Parts: sequence; structure tokens; C-alpha cells
Amino acid sequence: VYFGFQFEIYFHSLPSIDPKSLRVEYLRDPKPLKKFLCDFTNVYVPYSMENEQENTVSIIGKLINDTMNGQGPLGFIGHLGKNYIYALPFSDHFDEFQADEDPVEFCMRQVGNMYPPIYQEWPDKQSDVALTRFCKDGLGAHRVELAVEDGVKYYVLRTNAIASLPVRDGFANYGGDAYFGMNWNPVKIVDAGLGKSLVTTRPGDAGWAEAKFRFRSSMSVIVTVCDHLYGIHLVVANYMAIASREHLPTSHPIRRFLMPFLFNTIVVNDNAATNLCRRKTLAYRCFALTESGLEQAYRASPFIAKFGSDRPQEEGGPCLDYEEYVDWLKQQGIDTEYFRQGRKYWQIVKKFCQGIVDFYYDTPQDCTSDEKLMLWADSYLSHIKHFSNAPLGGDHDMESYKLDQVRVKKTITHILAHFVMTVTAHHEQAGAVEVYVQDVSFCAFKWTPGKLMGTKQTATSQSMLMMMTATPFPKILGSDWTYVFPEKNGASQKATPKQVFAQFQQDLSTLHADVEDYNKTCHTRSFPDNNPMYVFDPVNLETSISV
Repeated sequence: VYFGFQFEIYFHSLPSIDPKSLRVEYLRDPKPLKKFLCDFTNVYVPYSMENEQENTVSIIGKLINDTMNGQGPLGFIGHLGKNYIYALPFSDHFDEFQADEDPVEFCMRQVGNMYPPIYQEWPDKQSDVALTRFCKDGLGAHRVELAVEDGVKYYVLRTNAIASLPVRDGFANYGGDAYFGMNWNPVKIVDAGLGKSLVTTRPGDAGWAEAKFRFRSSMSVIVTVCDHLYGIHLVVANYMAIASREHLPTSHPIRRFLMPFLFNTIVVNDNAATNLCRRKTLAYRCFALTESGLEQAYRASPFIAKFGSDRPQEEGGPCLDYEEYVDWLKQQGIDTEYFRQGRKYWQIVKKFCQGIVDFYYDTPQDCTSDEKLMLWADSYLSHIKHFSNAPLGGDHDMESYKLDQVRVKKTITHILAHFVMTVTAHHEQAGAVEVYVQDVSFCAFKWTPGKLMGTKQTATSQSMLMMMTATPFPKILGSDWTYVFPEKNGASQKATPKQVFAQFQQDLSTLHADVEDYNKTCHTRSFPDNNPMYVFDPVNLETSISV
């Protein structure tokens, strides 16, 4: 495994997209893809052999690709690794760190250069101020809710949803809902994972440090398992890959538009399903959950999903329009820098998608008369129901408004923008956890009762999980993939794809400058707005998912 990933990193570095790395001639005609059922879920994932691009331009890299995917002359090695890794011996070890041992140094000794680069700076991880940053501007930023108790408003981030899930012997249960005042000072943590009754701990109480650690760690599990692995990978990215490959011809403008955003997605998700999700593989070894607990966690994912899936039916239901979602949050009183920057990024992405759709579809009627486009949209939306914690929102039920051609065209734009937003910015928010899990005293996927950091085995398994994410993927800013867009039949008065793309890159550059300025001056602002915000900076965003 170690040397396999060393080769993976060395030969598969793709800093940008160009005609050699993203090839139009590699596109395959639409057909039903061969799929398998991902363990613990009801999700079917295409086999990696269905992938149509290569994440390398090297002959040796191609050989490694084929081998790891069970193909080519050495494919039997990859086949054995992918299909029988669960048979390797596994037992839990409970060696704890001593007071003079540094868990970060220990982690880095395990994987060295294979650990993903860390661009976030967290000099303070344990204080109450750090807890506020973690929730408002960090890993939990997309999970902020508003609650009212006895007439008092609180910001709340919840992890008690997984407190009842069964864990293996010797490990603590997860849990903890963190409450903050409207000034973002911590008020209490209410934990359902410490016994039969709720345990409330407040700043200054004897168990406050443990309560914070339990909450941070439980949040890292929810974000990694539910938001990242299940929601972003297995639902949104997976079903977009299936819908586009099964319904859109290779010359279709939407198929071409999606190329950079689906780059290597089928291989990535096959690896995730076989090396992470399968029984006794890495996810099971990383987390404290039993097999039953892991299955329950995946099943619970649609009910605790965020990113727009959490808007209740009486408020309009789950929506594809992120700006509409942010407006709904703001009406409740949730208005943080995370959501403000998210709105700006969404507007840029939506403008890009709108420009491409407008060029190829002059009128709304052109959209509804494109049978392949409608099949693609229906297929994708029908599967997104797996990622909704309520009956489908109005956006998702295209059957109910197919005669409203203007709305159909608007929905097509929203599908594209929602997907691009998910696999770039949302994936960065939920997937770029290397700064958190590098230190098992900051966030641990599993730990023993009463401890304030994970075990040495936890540190090793977390570093191995991060090792699987270290392969560089192309960035959204600085590449030029206008060559993928097909010629349009007939003249058009609309901006061409090259013009739309140039504006897209210019808008991304402007946002990068704004974010960079915000981060450079954050220390001049007062609490709680004195923290940097990284995940919407285009220089950090890849065009497609990596594990």
C-alpha cells in the first residue's frame, strides 16, 4: 500500500487540464454502466473499468492505473488488493500516547510525503476561541443551526444524531451538541453519548475539555462519513457520472461541459466503495463503529444532510439553488462569512453554467425538445432523493413542471451549478480535513472513554486515510478547457463558450483576491470575525472529487 501510493503521487501529478490530460477522443458512447452495490449503502457504483480518462500522461502511470484498477498485464495484483483487502487480519489496539509524545509528529512519521499539503493554519486548537472558529469558520461551518430554548436563541451544531450508534468494545460512543450565544461564545455542550441520560457541560466545568474533544471528534466523523463519503461521493458525484455516461452522447454540449468536473470520478468512487466502505476495510478500521453502526450511519446520512438538503418542506423543501438556501438561512439569523463567501462563489459558478446553457439553447423550448438532455436531468434528479431528509423539493420534481419550459431551462442551469459547487467547494469543505485529523488530540475518529486524544492506532489509520487523498487533481483556476466545447449548429448572438469561460476565470481570480485580502486582514477584526476562511478560495479548489 505504501509503495503503491508513492508511485501514485509521483506519476499522477496533474497541475492543470489540457488536451493531453483531458481527452475528448477518450469519451465513450452512452450505454448502461456495469455497477456493484456499495457495502452498507443502497448505492450502486460503476466499476473502475468504465472510466474513460486517465489521471496520468505517463506510460508507467498508465500501467500503475491499470494494475490498481484490476486491468492490464498486472491487473491480478490490483484485483487481489481491491477485493480481498478485507481478509487481512484486523484487531483493535489501545496503545495511548504518553505525555511527552507528539501525535502530529507520530502521524507524519507514518506516511511522510504522502500526507496531503496543509494550507490551513491552526496555532490554537484546544481553547474556547478555537471551538468557535471550528464551528463558525472551520469544519462545522456548513452545519450551523439556530435553536430557541426558553425564549433564548442559540447557534447549535449537532452530533448527537450518531450518539446511539453501536461502537466496538473499548471505544467511547460519539456525541455532543455544541451551543453558542448569539455573540458566538460557547454556552454548553449537551452530550447524548455518555450514558442513558443527557449530560450538559459548560465552560469552566471539570469535564469541559473532554466535552469539547468529544464534540470536535464526533463532528469530524459526521462530516467525513455522512457529508463527504456518502453525500458528495456516493450520491451527487456518482449519480451525475452515471446519468451523463448513460444518457448523453459524446458530442452533447452538457456531456462536454461536465468533463473536467467528472474527471476520474468513476475510478475515485470505485476505490472509495472498495477500499473505504467495504466490510473490514479502511473506514471500518478508522472509526469506532461496528458494522451495524456504520450501516446505520450511512442510512442516517440523508436525514442529517446539509448544503441545501436540510430546508424543511414547509419552507420550500430541499433546493438546488445555493443562493436561495443561504437566503433562507439568513432569514433565520445565520449569516456567517462561510455562507457569504459561499454565495459569491455560487454566483460565479451559476453565471458560468448559465452562459454555457444560453449559448447552446437559445430558447427554453430548445431545452425541452432535447430528449437526451431531459433523460439526463430526470435520471440525475430521481437519484438525488437519496440525499434529501424530506420529501423532494420543487426543484427535484421536474415531472410536475415539464410544460413550464422556462422553469425547465432554469433547473438545468441549477443542476449544473449545484453539481459544480458540490464537487469543488463543498468537497473542499467536507473533504479537506487533513489539518484536523493530523492531530488526534484535535479530532479523533475513535478514542477510549475519558481520554482527550485518540490512540496510536487511530493516528495511524487516520494518516492512512489522508494518504489516499494526496494525489493532486487539476485546479479550477488557471486551466483552460475550452477546447472540449463542441461547435454549435447555426449562428448565435450569445457569448461563446470561450468568452464565457474567460469571464469565469476572471471572476474566480477576483474572488481569490477578495478572499486573500480577507484572510490577510482578519487579525484586525474583532471576535468572532477574526478568523481566516479558506474553502471558497479558488486557488484551493480542484475541478473534481478526489477520495
